Amino acid sequence: MVIIAGAVSIFLFAAFRYLLLAWRRERAARERLAHRRTDFEAMEKAYVDAPLGLAMLDRELRYLRINRLLAEINGVSIEEHIGKTVRDIVPDLAAQAEELFGQVIRTGKPLCGVVLGGETNSLPGTERFWRENIYPIVGPDGSVLGVNVTVEECTHEKRLNDALRDSERRERERVAELEALMDAVPAGIFITHSPQCDGVTGNPEVLRIFRMQPGDSFSLASPGKHAYSLRRQGRDCANESLPLQMAAAGTPVHGDELEAHFDNGEVVHILANAVPLRDAEGELAGAVCSFADITAQKQASSLLREDSRRKDEFIATLAHELRNPLAAIRTALDLMKISPAGTPAVPRTREIMERQLGHLVRLIDDLLDVSRINTGKLELTRESATVAEVIGNALQVSGACIAEACHTLEVEAPPESCRVKVDRVRIEQVLTNLLTNAAKYTPPGGRIHVSAAAEGRLVAIRIADNGIGIDPATLPSLFEVFSQAEPGRQMRRGGIGIGLCLARRLVNLHGGTLTASSPGPGLGSTFTIRLPLCTEPAAAPAPVAAPSALGTTERRRILVVEDNVDLARSFAALLSGHGHEVDLVHTGTAAIERGRRFLPEVVFLDLGLPDIGGCEVARAFRADASLRGAFLVAVTGWGAANDRKATRDAGFDMHLTKPVALDVIRQVLAGLPLVPAVEMA
Repeated sequence: MVIIAGAVSIFLFAAFRYLLLAWRRERAARERLAHRRTDFEAMEKAYVDAPLGLAMLDRELRYLRINRLLAEINGVSIEEHIGKTVRDIVPDLAAQAEELFGQVIRTGKPLCGVVLGGETNSLPGTERFWRENIYPIVGPDGSVLGVNVTVEECTHEKRLNDALRDSERRERERVAELEALMDAVPAGIFITHSPQCDGVTGNPEVLRIFRMQPGDSFSLASPGKHAYSLRRQGRDCANESLPLQMAAAGTPVHGDELEAHFDNGEVVHILANAVPLRDAEGELAGAVCSFADITAQKQASSLLREDSRRKDEFIATLAHELRNPLAAIRTALDLMKISPAGTPAVPRTREIMERQLGHLVRLIDDLLDVSRINTGKLELTRESATVAEVIGNALQVSGACIAEACHTLEVEAPPESCRVKVDRVRIEQVLTNLLTNAAKYTPPGGRIHVSAAAEGRLVAIRIADNGIGIDPATLPSLFEVFSQAEPGRQMRRGGIGIGLCLARRLVNLHGGTLTASSPGPGLGSTFTIRLPLCTEPAAAPAPVAAPSALGTTERRRILVVEDNVDLARSFAALLSGHGHEVDLVHTGTAAIERGRRFLPEVVFLDLGLPDIGGCEVARAFRADASLRGAFLVAVTGWGAANDRKATRDAGFDMHLTKPVALDVIRQVLAGLPLVPAVEMA
């Protein structure tokens, strides 16, 4: 029994121990399960409440799981996501998501940091951006079952990055624009980012202005030899006074005129401007300096000043030359007042007045010729003529001036076969001018030599003298308008400084040249005209026209139309003194009215009338049957080709320029063969 009781006790103890251990194992299992449930709930809570969007999708891109943040981003509850596709939930993002998610499912390789952009239901109408990481879900057999996705909104960051990229792009564009501007601007630009002007850079124009080579040091403050030196008002600039250095020290420079001097003697005039560069704190950080090449402007300014000086001198000379003949005429008039009629003084006085009046007319004609050449309105009437004949005619005009100065004249005439096709009046005018100058600017008793000889296809006409000569420095500007050599001014005997200019231009119009040479002052000078030779024979003389109805000296009815009362009265008195019946009016309207009563045979008609122009009066005469037969003569100060054409078109028979000589009036009234609408002086 004792043995049995002991065995039972042992069995009971073993059973109790087993039950105790089983209970303990069950309690531990329940505790582990509780912990696991707690961990799972914590993990689930962490998943749902994660600070970035999380989602799990199957191969058809249906949502299996999604957390709260991503659901809020999509604007759809968690429950509504489950079982629906990406296209169902976020259609605006579907195309991007399907491509990326599909790529991970196909390749089994994750994609990290990809950015999607579009709209969701949470903020419709607003484009937003998200950065996503996409990982494959791999099954036990290695197949891809779906994808896990993490989503983080990066809209603000994306916009900042886009703005930064746009800013960088605009900055690059501005840099490119500035570089293009630096290359294109017609000024040298120096830039330094050092207050000490270390590391100066420049644009291509700097190389041109300062004759530098790429790699040369731009800074004059740097040691070593430089291609140039800068001067201000003739003095070398110290380093600290250079525009770039002054600006780098904080002193702006504006409109500083400098001179760049080079070893070869060349000088470039420069206009400098410089301003400091400052950093974000306002501290000096360098400077920018521009250098504009103003050499051409300085030269132009100098030429303008010289032109202005010469024009002022010309005006003073013109006034002097006009006063001289006017003074002689005034004195002659006073002499005629006190001289009894018929005394020898009266004819001599008239000769003085005629000579001085001719001088005034020549001055005005020279001025008009220069103007006509400048405007291209001078017309040439060319004809074949021998050089000897042209020279002879010029010598006839200038002979008195040469004889008066007791000069010795030597002429080497060319053969008769030496011919030119020229406007004889103009070329004789040129020769007369040169011969007269030789006579005026050669001391009394000098020598003047005239020669002509063929030189190939040209003929060279030379007029040499042993007069005052010409300074070689004056030769280049001798033929410019208003120009006279200094010795010529000192022994002036008439002239306003346009004769040589006019002479050269007239010769040039004939296809020739006019040059001057001289060994120097006091050694005489030689003027050479070269003209193309002509093989064309001389034109036959024009037949003399028979006298017209006005060719008689009988009494004529003449109407004078002139608004200058003194001129009109004196002209009418002159005509009356020759036995003609003369009527006088001062306006165009009065001319038409008086003409219908007076029925003139000849009308001397001014063009510049105070009411209607002379051409309108002429048209009115031609339109009136009773006045149509009158011989109309334009008397005017306008004598250019277009003026003559205007009078011809208006119906005038003749065009005369003021002042009109008595001999010309006699020719008109005597009916000498004059070409209609031709200027006469």
